[in-house]
Amino acid sequence: MAQVVLFEDSNFGGDHLIIDTSIPTLAACDFNDKTSSAIIVSGKWQFFSDRDYSGQHSDVMGPGIYSEPTNFNMPDNWMSSVKLIAPD
Repeated sequence: MAQVVLFEDSNFGGDHLIIDTSIPTLAACDFNDKTSSAIIVSGKWQFFSDRDYSGQHSDVMGPGIYSEPTNFNMPDNWMSSVKLIAPD
């Protein structure tokens, strides 16, 4: 099962959201434009600045620890949708 954990603050602080499927709008989870760090446990994911997988986007990213917004090559608190590209 693919899984990513999004955190509100850098270095995995603040509120968090555990995701195991694509989410076209993080506003539905009350996590829109709040992500500053993430841990990708498994799967390959892509992150988008706008809802419905549009706008600026990250590269496809695999398992790893991403402690700062610069790890996504995007500004802080920019994420509005998350797409699961491949489960593993």
